[in-house]
Amino acid sequence: MYSLYGRRRATASVNAGSLPLSPVVTSVKRGRDWKGAQLTSGVVGGVGLLALMVWLLVARSRNPEDFHDAEDAGTQDGGMAVNAIRQISDPTQSTGGQTVRPGSSKAPAWMEGMAWPTTIPVWQPWSPEERAGRFQSVIDGFFEKASGFSIAEQLHARADKGMEANALLVEVNEENELNLVHSWESPSKKHSRYVSLVGLLEALVRNHKLPKVSFLVVLNDGSETKQAVFSAARHTRGWKRVIPFPVGNSRGWKEGFGLNFTGWDEYSSHWYTSRYPEYPWEKKLPQAVFRGNFPMSEMAQIMGSCFVQCRKTRDWRKTTRGTLYLQTVNHPDLFDVQFTSKAKNFSQIDEIPVNAFAKIPLHESMKYKYVLNVGANADWAERLRNLMFLNSAILRHEAGTQEWFYPLLEPFVHYIPFHVSMNNLVDVVQWGRAHDDLVQQIVRNANAFAANVLSEAAMLDYARLAVHSFAAKQAQGSRGSISLKGPGGRRAAMH
Repeated sequence: MYSLYGRRRATASVNAGSLPLSPVVTSVKRGRDWKGAQLTSGVVGGVGLLALMVWLLVARSRNPEDFHDAEDAGTQDGGMAVNAIRQISDPTQSTGGQTVRPGSSKAPAWMEGMAWPTTIPVWQPWSPEERAGRFQSVIDGFFEKASGFSIAEQLHARADKGMEANALLVEVNEENELNLVHSWESPSKKHSRYVSLVGLLEALVRNHKLPKVSFLVVLNDGSETKQAVFSAARHTRGWKRVIPFPVGNSRGWKEGFGLNFTGWDEYSSHWYTSRYPEYPWEKKLPQAVFRGNFPMSEMAQIMGSCFVQCRKTRDWRKTTRGTLYLQTVNHPDLFDVQFTSKAKNFSQIDEIPVNAFAKIPLHESMKYKYVLNVGANADWAERLRNLMFLNSAILRHEAGTQEWFYPLLEPFVHYIPFHVSMNNLVDVVQWGRAHDDLVQQIVRNANAFAANVLSEAAMLDYARLAVHSFAAKQAQGSRGSISLKGPGGRRAAMH
């Protein structure tokens, strides 16, 4: 069994100094909060313990709802704590040759007990065999508590209106023929993920002999299901049946921020890696950049709540991008955060400034040393795969959503994490500025990971292993054969 976080590293590393002060066919573990990771080390005797209890009571009384959110959002599904917390909650934890140590006593309050790295390992690409082993470990984790794999459950799931509207039924028969079942007159217009998924599936049957299997793929942003399904992401820890899969997305393909499977290698080279010479590190702006929409609706969620259970709010200050605005608006020297559009007909967000002229192609984010990965719906931003190919450092909001490759990423190796509450975002950028050499190594690691793990060949390999795992589960629980006709759809073969 491969460790999800294990990796081969070169002996070389980058060192740093002290911390800064600031029907148509076509087992959950609780991670310690950063602010409380080492509280016990600062509490000595009865007086200290009493002071701690008072502080906790005051914190809860100020905003018990937000306190609950931050605490619960520090957990991960299937025994995986939020990556950053998992790695640094123990300040003496070994990280493969590097020992991280607690920060200076003069560090900001939120950093008490948090270990900043003093070296960054050089991440080494995996061989195809090693990569496949790590992929299988990730897949086993996603499948561990899933249920509802039987053919009957898969076929009849589409009787549910939500599944009929958003799920594609995929069948592979003994002849390795692919059958797709849905109810959409124009599937590519109905779902922007459809074209990418079909390209992936066609590549699978063209390059591999797959087992006989029938499975559902959800094509919207994701939802809780009664059956095992593949989906672009698992947002909530209770969604045990939702299995992340490299579905991809054709939205934004022409504009340079698409995620289509077919042609991805050429696309990522054209839009990202071939442009590195245009954005040398020494000429980059020392700011963190973000461009995007400011969403608001009756379904807007409290930041950090969705990984436990999404809770709605009408207060924009409690949303993810609302918090981003509040944390960065008074620090223009550190951040270039601009919203290029916002939801209409919501007077609550009238005060949020919008600058449509600030919109830039994604590759122009490489003018900045740092790029922010901050979500919207369910705290998710479907852009991390793109960002891994940029030659700028990713500042990642640790909100809990899982795409298929997230468990393989490591904080302070492939990206720089910031807390789900965003209360340390300013200090994270200040740390980066004070440790430019470390940040550059993180960028090199991210780019190496992207080339090794996020290529078309790698995604195809992951998908092959995931389909085989699904078929094995289905064989254990199914009786009978795949029918030629199911509820709500007609079938035709794709060869």
